[in-house]
Amino acid sequence: MGNVNSLPNKLTELTALCRTEQRYRETSLFVFSETKKRAFRSKNEEEMKKAQQEVTLCLRKAKDAYGRKLEKQLGRNQVQEPTPSAAKLNGPTSTTGLPTSPQLPAPTTTETVITADLVTTTLRRLCPYKAAGPDKISTRLLQACASELGDPLQRLFNLSLRLGRVPVLFFDFSSAFNTIQPRLLQDKLTSMAVDPYLVSWITDYLMDRPLRALKSMVLQRYEEEKTKAKAVMARVEAVSLTADMWTSINMEAYLAVTCHYMEDPMKLDTVLLGVIGTFGKRWIEMLRMQGGQGMRLQTQLWRCSNEKPIFKGCFHRPDNITLAFPISTVIQNMSVDKCVVMCTEKDQSLAVLAGDHCHCGFPTHLFSLHELQNEDMCLPHCPGGEFERCGNNEYFVVYRIQIQDNRCLERGFLPPQENKLVALTSFPGSGNTWVRHLIELTTGFYTGSVYFDKTLYSQGFKGEGEDGRKGTTICIKTHSRKKESIDEFDSSILLIRNPYKAIISEFNRKHGGHTGFASKDDWKGTGWSVYVKNGAHSWHSHILNWLSYGKNIKVIYYEDLQRNLLPQLRKIVQFLGLKVSEDCLLCVEGEIDEEFKRSKKGNLEYNPYTPEMHANISEYIRIVDAALKERQQPGLPEEYMAK
Repeated sequence: MGNVNSLPNKLTELTALCRTEQRYRETSLFVFSETKKRAFRSKNEEEMKKAQQEVTLCLRKAKDAYGRKLEKQLGRNQVQEPTPSAAKLNGPTSTTGLPTSPQLPAPTTTETVITADLVTTTLRRLCPYKAAGPDKISTRLLQACASELGDPLQRLFNLSLRLGRVPVLFFDFSSAFNTIQPRLLQDKLTSMAVDPYLVSWITDYLMDRPLRALKSMVLQRYEEEKTKAKAVMARVEAVSLTADMWTSINMEAYLAVTCHYMEDPMKLDTVLLGVIGTFGKRWIEMLRMQGGQGMRLQTQLWRCSNEKPIFKGCFHRPDNITLAFPISTVIQNMSVDKCVVMCTEKDQSLAVLAGDHCHCGFPTHLFSLHELQNEDMCLPHCPGGEFERCGNNEYFVVYRIQIQDNRCLERGFLPPQENKLVALTSFPGSGNTWVRHLIELTTGFYTGSVYFDKTLYSQGFKGEGEDGRKGTTICIKTHSRKKESIDEFDSSILLIRNPYKAIISEFNRKHGGHTGFASKDDWKGTGWSVYVKNGAHSWHSHILNWLSYGKNIKVIYYEDLQRNLLPQLRKIVQFLGLKVSEDCLLCVEGEIDEEFKRSKKGNLEYNPYTPEMHANISEYIRIVDAALKERQQPGLPEEYMAK
C-alpha cells in the first residue's frame, strides 16, 4: 500500500471502485428489469428461462471483472508521492516525508499504540449491511480488504496520536452535536495521568473541527441559494416584501422576511430572505439595515408593532442640557411620534419633548428619571398631536424607546487567578438567571455555573462553559444544598424568593423552559401535588443548609430587587468587592426588561394551592424565618406569610 502519505490516494481509488461496483449493480438491475419485462409480456416460459440465464451470466461477468480490477488495484505496492490534496490534509512535511506539527513535537515512543492486528480485527467486525459513510466506501469493501488496510491505517492512526492532530479524513458529523466541554475533559484526563498525546488528540478532535466543517457546508449552500435568488430578483420587474413575527412556545420571538415575485406571469413564487431571533422587545435594533430604505421600513414596522415607547412621566429641566442630552433639534409641528422616530434613528433610548425642542439621550446622573414631577407641569399639548403633551422649557415629557443601551453590555472574563469562589445560590425558580443577567450588566464580568445549559449559553451567558475553579467568573450559579458542595465556596449570595412563586416558576420551567409555561394538563395532573410537597421541603432545606454550612452569607430577596433595584445592586456589587459608576447602574435599570423573565400572559387565573399545601408551606416559612433571625439575617418579608 505504500507509505502513510499515499493512503489518501488509496482511499480515493477504493472510493472509485466502490462507485464502480454500485454502477455494476445498477446496470445489472436495469438489464434484469428490462429482460424480465420483455419475457413476461411474451408469456413464453422458454423465453423467461433464457432471460433469467442471461441476467445471471451478466451478473457473473460483472462480478468477475470487478474482482479482477479490485485485486489489480490493491496489489500495487509502489510508493506514490502525496497529491496536493493529501499534502494539504497532512500539513507541512519534514525531510522524512512525515507531517510535522508546530504545536507538539513527535515523540519517539508513546504509551498508546494501535497495532495492525487491532485495525484488521476491527474492520472485520464491521456489519456489511450498514450504509456507507460520507466517504462513500461501503463497509462490505472495508471488511473484505481488512488485511490490506490494517498496516497503512495503523501507521496513520499512530502518527495522528503522536502529533495530537486529527486529519479532516476522520471527520465525523455526530461529534458536531455533542455537549462535551473539551477544556474540562482535558483537565480531567490530565489529572488522571492519561497519555498526554492521547489527551491532545481527543482535545483536537472535539475543538471546533466538525462545527467549522458543518458551518462551511451551510455557508456554501447559503451562498448558492443567495446567488440564485439574486439572479431571479434581477430578472423580475417588481417584488413584494412581507414580515411575519411570532412567538414560540418557549416565549422566544422571531421575525421572518419573505419576498414574493412573479417570474412566470401565471405563477407566484416566494423566497425566504431571512429569519432572526428578536429576543423580545429588541427586535427593532436587530432589524436595522443600512441606508434610508431600511430606516423607513424600521420606522413603519415600529409604528405598526406593539412595542410602543414607554411614557416615563414629567421631569424638571436638568441643570446642563448640553451634557444631559447630546442630541437636540427643533421640530416643526411637534408630536410624540416625530420625536420618538428621530431618537430611534439616532440610537438613543430617551425621547424628551420640551415644546418644539426634541432632545435625545440616555439616563445618566445628570438626568436619572428618579425625580418625577406632577404631570400638570407638562400640560401644554403638542401642535402635531391634539391629545399629546409636549412639555415646555422647564418641564420635559419623557418617553423610553426600545433601544439597546450599549453602555453596560460589554463583558468579559476575569484573568485566571486564585480568586475567591463566590456562589450565587438559590432554590430553582427563584430568579437566579435574571439576577445573573443583572450582575453581568452591572460588573461587566461573566457569571459562571456548576451546570452547562446550552440555551443560556446561546443567549449570551458565556460563563456556562467555564470551569469555576479557575476563578474567571465573578460568581457561580448553583442549586445544590449538599454540604460538600457548599464547602467549596468562600462566600455566597443566597437568593430567596417567596416559595409560592418559586415553586410555580420552577414547575413552569420543567414543563416549558426558562421563559415558557406548563400546560393546563400539567397543572391538573397528580404531578403538581407531588411537586409542591417535594418542592416546599427542598426550598426550606436549601436555605437552612446554606445558613448552616455556608461561609460569609449575603441574603438577597428577589422581591427587594424588583421593588428597589439600584440599592440592592449596590449591595451585591459591594459584597463582590467591586465599584461601578452611577451611569452604569442607570443603564442596568433601563435594561431590566423581561428578556430573562416569564411573560405575565401565561400566569394562572386561579390559585393552584390547596389548604393542605398552604399549611405545609406556611410551617416551612416559619422555620426559615426563625433560622434567618437567629443568624442575625433579615427575616422573611411579611408577604411570604400565607393569607
